[in-house]
Amino acid sequence: TARLIGQSVIRREDPRLLTGQGRFTDAIVLPGLTYAVFLRSPHAHARIVSIDTAPALAMTGVLGVLTHADLKDRVGDIRPNWVVGDAITPAHSPLAGDRVRYVGEPVACLVAQTIAQAVDAVEQIEVTYEPLPAVVDQEAALKPGAPQLHDNVPGNLIGTFRMGGGD
Repeated sequence: TARLIGQSVIRREDPRLLTGQGRFTDAIVLPGLTYAVFLRSPHAHARIVSIDTAPALAMTGVLGVLTHADLKDRVGDIRPNWVVGDAITPAHSPLAGDRVRYVGEPVACLVAQTIAQAVDAVEQIEVTYEPLPAVVDQEAALKPGAPQLHDNVPGNLIGTFRMGGGD
């Protein structure tokens, strides 16, 4: 490996990829394969007033739509792999419940027979949001009066971890 440092390395896969001979997982089609697409929040912080999945469910090829209400009491929260010290862990459902807390947070999951059907149908899910004040700076989030993101995390501070060493 030392003789490769500073040298051009010829990539063996390039010829087949550049000539259209490559194989990609997206090209694999298995019997009964379905496609899931997530509807994601356009807001950094908002209350979810309502979700209407009926227009999407009525579309050709749509097999189902899941929202937080479908997962509640069936699927647990997403938990961190490790927590430092006495840090508070806010609840984080796989699909947003009453509020979204970041742009791109998953709100619904739609499953259809083809990817095109899924992409078209997910756009028909009607979500009514009530935008809430957002804060995007870590230091500003800790200031008095900053928007409170999680009820169980007072002042938006999950914890303090102090390190020391040396003299």
